Amino acid sequence: MWNVYERMAEEAEKSPELKGMIPEGGLIKAVEAIVERARSKPFTVTVTDTTDNTKHEILFDGELIKPLSRGYGPLNNWPASVIAMYRGDFRAAAEARYRWSKSQRTYRTASYYMLDCGSGVTAKRLAEQQADPANQLLWRNNSIYLDGCTVWGSDLGDAFRQNFETRIPTVIVHGTWDLSTPLENAQELAPYFKNSKFIPVVRGPHGAIVAAMGASEEFKKGIMHFAATGDMSQLPDTVSLPPVKWRVPVSK
Repeated sequence: MWNVYERMAEEAEKSPELKGMIPEGGLIKAVEAIVERARSKPFTVTVTDTTDNTKHEILFDGELIKPLSRGYGPLNNWPASVIAMYRGDFRAAAEARYRWSKSQRTYRTASYYMLDCGSGVTAKRLAEQQADPANQLLWRNNSIYLDGCTVWGSDLGDAFRQNFETRIPTVIVHGTWDLSTPLENAQELAPYFKNSKFIPVVRGPHGAIVAAMGASEEFKKGIMHFAATGDMSQLPDTVSLPPVKWRVPVSK
């Protein structure tokens, strides 16, 4: 997941709209600095609820700052949110955290847990994920599973999770900016599909197929031809979405 932000940072740092605004060392270093500052010296920011004019103190510490490392608002606002926080402006961040605290809580169904917890994760892979340095910047990654799966008893075991090879015609389309299912997952599994075509969608989101169909007429025709015939020859090797128009940070 953090690799997505590294890819976004590389592009944002070259964008004309953010020229002269990127912190020294780049956006990733800026996020690391923001988290470290909050860890070493927690602080609060006062926000006003416009519905009743009440004031609320929003705490930022080494953990509560982590959700904001992913930014607030649309994805194209991520660099601007990082720049603002790096400059010491946490007004928008505090307002975002307050909105999250008031948002309606939703609870997963039993079928959700039985299915997802059934797929589970090997102990080795879980240990690798928990030891990943990105956890220092990302807040409670996969916590819904870590907290909930143990009580359901639906894990199907490591034998169920072993990779297998298949020659079924398969097109794998994956966005390089997918924050739900990382690109690296698809790259890891692609070699097991022996009759397949892997198509990265540059800047593509989780809904990469729909995004690619909207951006490339060649892909749209090729994927429809594949669906009808199983022939992958008309598909492009890659699809690129248009460059992102990054939001510019608002001055204090």
